[in-house]
Amino acid sequence: MNEYSTSSLPGILWMLVAMGLLVLSNGTTKWISTEYSAGQIMIFRSLFALLFLVPMVWRGGGLSSLRITSWRNQTLRSFFHTMTAILIVTSVIILPLADVEALLFSTILFTVLLSGPLLGEKVGWHRLTAVVFGFVGVIIMLRPTPELLQPAAFLSIAAALFSALRDIWARRMRDTETANAMMMCAETMILVVCVFAAFSGLAIAEWRPVSTDAFLLMALNGFIFGGAQYAMILAFQNGEAAVVAPFRYSAAIWAVSFGYLMFGDLPDWFVVVGGTIVIASGLYILHRETRRTLI
Repeated sequence: MNEYSTSSLPGILWMLVAMGLLVLSNGTTKWISTEYSAGQIMIFRSLFALLFLVPMVWRGGGLSSLRITSWRNQTLRSFFHTMTAILIVTSVIILPLADVEALLFSTILFTVLLSGPLLGEKVGWHRLTAVVFGFVGVIIMLRPTPELLQPAAFLSIAAALFSALRDIWARRMRDTETANAMMMCAETMILVVCVFAAFSGLAIAEWRPVSTDAFLLMALNGFIFGGAQYAMILAFQNGEAAVVAPFRYSAAIWAVSFGYLMFGDLPDWFVVVGGTIVIASGLYILHRETRRTLI
């Protein structure tokens, strides 16, 4: 039996959960960003993401679950996470959401390509082909606007690269660090950086009075984001990066599903065709991994 593939299946399920929550969080962030700066949004988001961690610490055995074994690895992953968050929120404010989502899906390509040299994982042409086809399906679904071809687009591409490095580091640390410790370090670093930016008077962290409705929305966004990040860590702790990463494409399916359930938006032929390609890509990867468990 191939232990590699068996252990990847729980990771795939966690990735599906993470993507559903992340789509909700990104949509909420876009809504809030019409009135508040990126830094202010991230401060509230990180605060409530850390509050989300409280029951996880309680369930994980108390403060001992926050013990850090490697400060170097925790600092590196937290840096990657902080850069990812800053670049994504800034991108969402500057670019149309569909463009940002399309560019962020390149995270999967970065993760699969880097999982070999950084994690020693084997990536065959079957999986790489499925990943590329999945990316094509996402582009068909999202139909990025002409605004995609502008310098600001590199913000999202850089975010995708940092996101891939963050997830690869979560995989590297799976045997020494808990999910609780990883999330605590990462969200604390974001909080410190954003608070420093706010007190330094940087435009990215310009502070405005927060209404009751906005506060509740930011709190909700923080809890949703916290859940998404926690599920993401568990995904890469429970599955190989090159296997789990392609299931990020499910975010496109989640987005269409939420659009239909919440707003009655019916998918057009672009979404149907692209979604079919994305689903087929994921099923093929799952089929390959399931077959390997039986060998």
